[in-house]
Amino acid sequence: MSAFRAVLIGTDGRVQDLACDGLRMMQRAVGGYIDLLFLTGEVSGFVNEEGHGLPPNRIAGRVCARLGLRLRQPVFGPLLLVGPPSRHGDETDCPDGVRAVAFEEARRAEI
Repeated sequence: MSAFRAVLIGTDGRVQDLACDGLRMMQRAVGGYIDLLFLTGEVSGFVNEEGHGLPPNRIAGRVCARLGLRLRQPVFGPLLLVGPPSRHGDETDCPDGVRAVAFEEARRAEI
C-alpha cells in the first residue's frame, strides 16, 4: 500500500489533513480497528468499529449530508475520509472537493 492523503474529522470539531501510509495509521487515526462506514464513487469513510461507545460526531454527520450520503445512524467517533479504492483495492487520496466540504463545516461550527 502506498501513502495517501486523508482527512480526519474528530468528535471535538477539529478537521485535519493526515498523510497515511497504511492500515495501522488508519487504525490510530480512528482509535481502534477500522470499519468501512460508506463507499461511494468519490469517497470512502472509515470509523472505529466499536464506535457506539464513542461520542457522536456532529461535523462528520453534516459533511456526510452535504455529500449526499444518507446514513442509517449517526457517526460516532472520528471519521477518516479517503478517496475511492484504486483498481488494486488500495486507498487513494481524499478528493479536494470532499476535503473542502469537511474544512468548511468545521469553520461553520466555530461560528
